[in-house]
Amino acid sequence: MMMRLDVRGLTVELPTQSGWIRPVNEISFTLAEGETLGIVGESGSGKTMLSLALMGLEPPGARRKGEAWLHERDGAADRRGLNLVTTDPAHMRTLRGREIAMIFQEPMTALNPLMRIGAQVEEAIRIHEHDANENEIHRRGMRSLEQAALPEPALRARQYPHQLSAQAF
Repeated sequence: MMMRLDVRGLTVELPTQSGWIRPVNEISFTLAEGETLGIVGESGSGKTMLSLALMGLEPPGARRKGEAWLHERDGAADRRGLNLVTTDPAHMRTLRGREIAMIFQEPMTALNPLMRIGAQVEEAIRIHEHDANENEIHRRGMRSLEQAALPEPALRARQYPHQLSAQAF
C-alpha cells in the first residue's frame, strides 16, 4: 500500500487574552509514502503547531480548519481517505505511531524522566497492540531497543532516561 497525505488550507487558531492568533495559516502540501518533508522557519513560526495539528495533539481550545487527508493507495485508486482534521480523538489515538508519527524538536523531552526506558517503550506497544500479552509486549520492547542500536538493551530498559549518556554509545 502507498500512503499519501494531502493537506489543503490547514489553519490553526489559538485563543489568547487579546483574541485569536494563527500560527498556521492556510498551509497546503502533498506528501507521498517514502518522501520526507523538512519544515524550517524561525522560532514561533508555527512548525511545531502544524505537526501537532496533523497528529490531533493541538492544545486545548485550539481550532483547526481545512483538510488533511490520509489516503491509502493501491495502484491508481484511493482505497481510503480519512480527514485528520475531523477525525475523532479516539480514532486518532489508534493512528498515532502506526499510520502517522512525529519526531519532536526536543528529543530530550520525549522520554518521561520518572519512568524506566523499557516501560516507556512497552507502554507505546501496549497502547497500539491491544491483543498482545505482557510477554509479547516485553519481547517486542526489547527488540525495539536492539533495533535502535542501544548497547546492552536489557540494561538500558531498566534505566531512567537521565542514565543514558553519550558515553554509552
